[in-house]
Amino acid sequence: TTTATTTRRIVMEVGSHNPRQCLEAARAGWETHCVEPSPPSIRRVQRGIRNEANATVRNRITLHQVAAGPVS
Repeated sequence: TTTATTTRRIVMEVGSHNPRQCLEAARAGWETHCVEPSPPSIRRVQRGIRNEANATVRNRITLHQVAAGPVS
């Protein structure tokens, strides 16, 4: 019996002031988690992701509007 193994490739960007690195990681096939607490910055990242033409790339990205520590 042969069992196929799938390895998840995950990247986390903390401090996603713009969508560039999130999009690059997702385009490279990585499941991408982007963390940004600032409302203006998260809106900028959301716009950039919405403007991505490739739905597969968009679906690889999860945004988290939280601070990574107690002070941002």
